[in-house]
Amino acid sequence: IYWLIAAAILLTLLGILTKKTRKKIQPILLILLLAYFANLLPFIFIRRVAFLYHYLPSAAFGILLTAFYLSRLWSKEKMIFTAIFVLVAISFLFLTPLSYGWSIPRSLYQYEIKLINMVN
Repeated sequence: IYWLIAAAILLTLLGILTKKTRKKIQPILLILLLAYFANLLPFIFIRRVAFLYHYLPSAAFGILLTAFYLSRLWSKEKMIFTAIFVLVAISFLFLTPLSYGWSIPRSLYQYEIKLINMVN
């Protein structure tokens, strides 16, 4: 989800910076982008450790921005939308035991360790 939010933020910022698309950009995108950065701004200058709950208000607006772009994909490119949905679902299933501290069978644990080591 966080990578999709980052892509949606970058896409919106690029849309604002490009003259050709600036006139076509919808006002709701500007409102969501402003709300995203307005919620993130107070925590940018904090010198102590930042935790996930500092980012969650911004993430809500980022998710709304991502949903806007995904809704446009649904109407035009159903295959890309489906691929993104499947990747998010697989990532959720893969990371759920780690996130919630659930015990998993040893064989599945070994498989996850191999996959994590391939990424690093």
